[in-house]
Amino acid sequence: MIIDSTDIKAHEKPSREKSTSGASFGRRTASTGESKMYFGYKLYLSAVNTFIGPVPVAARVAPANCSDVDVDEEIAPKLMKETCDFHESVLEYKPFYYLLDAAYDSISIYIQAIEQ
Repeated sequence: MIIDSTDIKAHEKPSREKSTSGASFGRRTASTGESKMYFGYKLYLSAVNTFIGPVPVAARVAPANCSDVDVDEEIAPKLMKETCDFHESVLEYKPFYYLLDAAYDSISIYIQAIEQ
């Protein structure tokens, strides 16, 4: 099972008023350590690896300012459960590996992976 996120830029222009689409300002840090601001959303996607390649299974879209705490406590656990359930029902066995980047490095994620 694989879970990762990516930025989605909003097409509306940022304003001082609250966004009607839910977009917000967020910060992206590249692997080089360089940090950039953007206005939009974050897409969290989970996939399973099959004999034909990775298949997307579950997704969540959140405002760009969604904190890592929200990811650890709300988004990632739901994606993990949905993906694990799909893996078991379609491929008929539990996932052997969980591949997530350092943003998801928390005890609660490890516990859920062990218990599923």
